[in-house]
Amino acid sequence: MVLDIRRRHLAVLVLMSVFLPACDRPAREEKSEERLEVRAMKSSPEVFQKIKGEFDRIVEESSNRYHPLVYHFDEDLLSKMNDEEKWLRDGAKPAGSEPQRWIPEIDKKEEDDHFRETIRRWSEKTGRNFREALDELTRARAQVDPKEPFHPAFHKQFGSVFDDFIAIEVAEMRERRNRAIHKRLRGALDPHRTELPLIAAHFEALIAVPPYQWKGSAVPPAGAEKSTSR
Repeated sequence: MVLDIRRRHLAVLVLMSVFLPACDRPAREEKSEERLEVRAMKSSPEVFQKIKGEFDRIVEESSNRYHPLVYHFDEDLLSKMNDEEKWLRDGAKPAGSEPQRWIPEIDKKEEDDHFRETIRRWSEKTGRNFREALDELTRARAQVDPKEPFHPAFHKQFGSVFDDFIAIEVAEMRERRNRAIHKRLRGALDPHRTELPLIAAHFEALIAVPPYQWKGSAVPPAGAEKSTSR
């Protein structure tokens, strides 16, 4: 009996030795980052505050520019994506007008690239053809009785297409925002990397984690990205 108790105690101690360091790791990392921030600030308070102001401005401007598509109701989103998909596919646009703009804060090329990539990811995830899904929804909407105040069957069908699409579109635009933040912030840090490495390390650490994390490990050189838009 005594031997069994000792064995149980030994097993508990072994498990604690394994799990407690792991549980304590986030706290240690947080304290380490706090120390880095303090040391960075002390290395040059003036430059630190200057870069912090630049960082805040970059985040605000990038967030205002790279925002997800704004729509007001299901039918509005369906109509917009009908027009956008036709434009991406064959350049179709309303007669006598310019191509529709849904996110005017970015240029038309990047807007098209954004929706093209969103559609590609949606098709890859769902295994469906986006054009066919839009046509099915358009036919379903045409069959709705306008006298009825609610149309649950249509909105359920709409959700089967656009729940995933919306999530993918938001994530893809967030990637574009974060890429812009990384590129601009690194440009602001470059003049200080040699003389003030702690300041550079602190702000690099801020964009290495959500919500500003970007999957690209390095900013692509200017002109390196090939356009796939028309």
